[in-house]
Amino acid sequence: MSAPKPDTIVPYVAYSSPSGAPNGALCVFGDPGSSTMALLCAGFPDDHTVFLPFAKALSEEGKLLVGVMCLPGYDDRPEDGVPWQSHPREGFSFDETARSIQEASKALRGISTHDSPEFIGIFHDWGAFSGTIWAQRLEQEAKDGTTTGASVVPKPDKMVLFDVLLAPSPSMPDIIPKSEVGRLTLHQTLCCLYQVVMAITSVIQQYLSRHLAAAFCSFSFFLLGVTGLVPTYGFDSKSTGVLYGDRRPTLLRMTSMTYMYRNLTAALWSPQSVLQWNLHEDWKAMPVLYLYGKKKKTQFHDFRSLKMLEREEAEKRSLSKAIGLEGAGHFLYVQKQDECLRHVLEFITTENTFAS
Repeated sequence: MSAPKPDTIVPYVAYSSPSGAPNGALCVFGDPGSSTMALLCAGFPDDHTVFLPFAKALSEEGKLLVGVMCLPGYDDRPEDGVPWQSHPREGFSFDETARSIQEASKALRGISTHDSPEFIGIFHDWGAFSGTIWAQRLEQEAKDGTTTGASVVPKPDKMVLFDVLLAPSPSMPDIIPKSEVGRLTLHQTLCCLYQVVMAITSVIQQYLSRHLAAAFCSFSFFLLGVTGLVPTYGFDSKSTGVLYGDRRPTLLRMTSMTYMYRNLTAALWSPQSVLQWNLHEDWKAMPVLYLYGKKKKTQFHDFRSLKMLEREEAEKRSLSKAIGLEGAGHFLYVQKQDECLRHVLEFITTENTFAS
């Protein structure tokens, strides 16, 4: 499988820069007149490439307008004057990544010629993290009456999250207690040590040297691999490698993409910040489909949120639900594209009768 070329590429300002020129790219597939549009964003260590096959299939089978973005600083487009070395070395804050998603959503809405298209947010990995923060803030702004008009900043009608699921909002009624759900085993917890490696790598590349950061990261992952503490199996990286070909991110480039891990580690020292990392509250108004691969050495979801999504479907509380895919890993939408596409299209096309 090779990554298809988008129908068009729309520039937008992904982050503030001295020039103020567009430094983000939205890869677009499908009909601008479609009644449904979807924005896709993945995470580490991927740019647009990893989501392009799924986006094209989604636009064709679902007759959707689909836009694919990547997190700020994750792309490499020297042909557009935006090589990866031009991105700020310090990376971006969680707030900046959420705002980048907002700018991409505005760009997608600007392409649509439909009066009021249904809007679907589809996110993976760190994209799911930033996309969740963005959706939560839009929900809060709507409550506060401070939100911008939907014609400018559309609010998702539905959310699809791949393989990363944050904790439920503390404001939600009937939250399942932590004592009633599972938790990571010791081995699964140790398989998350890579996050510490990535955070240290980010610090080294920012303040010392990218080459030193790459050497540290390479040696650390060698040790994690020898001890069996890497979070995924080999087929995960192989499944995405064929999409990139000779444009797969180099180790040096990937060191500049580790800023999210540094942000995470730094924020863990601030409990007040951690409390903000939750899913949005109203799963009836904005239902959630969570798809995850079961073939991993650890999991990247909050067990309460998973259990609550399963309860939503079982008790028919909303359209929200969670589905685990056998034989799929972290990049399930690449490894099981047809199965993921079927679940996503069923979710998108089902009328949300629960919304008030």
